[in-house]
Amino acid sequence: MKALIVDDEKNIRERIQSFSIWRELRFTEVEAAADGVEALERIEIVRPDVIMTDIKMPKMDGIELIKQVTSRYPQIKIIILSAYDDFNYAKAAIQYGVKGYLLKPLIREELRQILSKMVSELENEQKGTDAFLKDNEQMLLDITKGERFDQYKPKLTANYYRVMILNFSEFFERNPSLILRKQVTEQIIQYLEGEDIPFLFSSNDLTLLMADVKPISKYDMEKFLQAFLTVISHTAFYPESPVVTGIGNLVANLDEIPQSYHQAVYSYHYKYFEPAQTVFFYQDIGKEITVREEQKADMEEIANIYADKMVSAMIDRTDCSIKQLVDDFFADLPSHHKQRVTSIREQTYKYVLLIHIKLKNEGYVSSISAEHSLWQQIHDTTSLVKLQHVTLDYLEQFKCSMEMMDQQNYNYIVKKAIEYVNKHYQEKITLDDIASLLFVNKTYFSNMFKQQTGENFVDYINRIRIEMSQELILKSELKMNEISEKVGFQSHSYFNKVFKKVMGQNPLHLRKTKQKLG
Repeated sequence: MKALIVDDEKNIRERIQSFSIWRELRFTEVEAAADGVEALERIEIVRPDVIMTDIKMPKMDGIELIKQVTSRYPQIKIIILSAYDDFNYAKAAIQYGVKGYLLKPLIREELRQILSKMVSELENEQKGTDAFLKDNEQMLLDITKGERFDQYKPKLTANYYRVMILNFSEFFERNPSLILRKQVTEQIIQYLEGEDIPFLFSSNDLTLLMADVKPISKYDMEKFLQAFLTVISHTAFYPESPVVTGIGNLVANLDEIPQSYHQAVYSYHYKYFEPAQTVFFYQDIGKEITVREEQKADMEEIANIYADKMVSAMIDRTDCSIKQLVDDFFADLPSHHKQRVTSIREQTYKYVLLIHIKLKNEGYVSSISAEHSLWQQIHDTTSLVKLQHVTLDYLEQFKCSMEMMDQQNYNYIVKKAIEYVNKHYQEKITLDDIASLLFVNKTYFSNMFKQQTGENFVDYINRIRIEMSQELILKSELKMNEISEKVGFQSHSYFNKVFKKVMGQNPLHLRKTKQKLG
């Protein structure tokens, strides 16, 4: 056990701390404070079981300290130590539940008697609390799993039941102190013991089984919850406790309690879709809809369709906004409010991963990881809005990575394409062939080539072939169909058409002109 001595005289504090009585009664820590203000700070750190305080002190006197302690920490035992044999102080102390009143100079035996009595009380209270917790926790574990109803029928004799679950995840994320967690837990235990409500505090979830002989209305639940959260918020020194609550429907039989429990779990997870709200009644949300296999297939098809749209937009550099496509994807997920949060996260991950894979197949290897880190980010999202932000942020980063690749590869890719055409112009060359050869998307390559050279890739091939055909026309006796085939044209008529477009005259006219000139 732990104790805190509060006195503005240092020598008195140190003397009382040195008493062997503390060790004999198994007190492991005996801390000290010079006034009420310092005492409140030390209480947060030490969490004493017993406080011994003087009355007359600067900054905050003993009576005010006792008011604060009994309000915030009603489980702490308090002893007054005063140099004034004044009945008014004793009366005020009794009013606030003080367990002992000692006069200075302190007599050790009197302190021993009072402390011994307090230790016994504390031990009995702890035993009672442990038994209460053990029995009720096991009962809730069994009942919410749908087990051992017959065993608990004698204990649960109400006509109506309703399960409430309070999730403290956000609360403890904002306030990660272990001391605070212990403080909140103790306050919950003390408050609920007084209400005689079975509860189970596991991880960050507090499960309560509300029971009554008359129907428990939504108003009844809201009233209880408001009073309960007020106590917790005062304990934690946090004015608006970020605690999310899910409340199942009213049931009239013990074997229906698991149903109310699962509804409560489903309800508080609904915050994912309504981040501004903190209390969710299943009766307001509506009946849970299980996602059937055909719905899952629909979701996968939607992910694939939108992945293709996103890949095309990112490669073609269209004006279509990445943000708009992400918004459209989330808007088209079928009845996403009726799905499990895990399903929404998984489908979003598949959607982004599909985009990553499709872009990789087009030759884009992003420096951004698309596996563990992405899944962790998606898994950690606490709302649908944050999930959309994570998705958009990832795709925007990928787009930037693509643009950097373009900048690095721009000249290289076009140069390689030109080298290939100049060497293989006599062969059949398609846009698909050259894009595959250079490991890039054909549309992306076509746009890049046009931007850098000023002409389309197909026009460039035709121009090179026509230039090569000129030499054959002027220096050889080959027929025109032989020349067109030799420079890579599959059709003689198409050769004539392209030649006239590039040179402004047909190939025969060029040869005749050359012959006339001798």
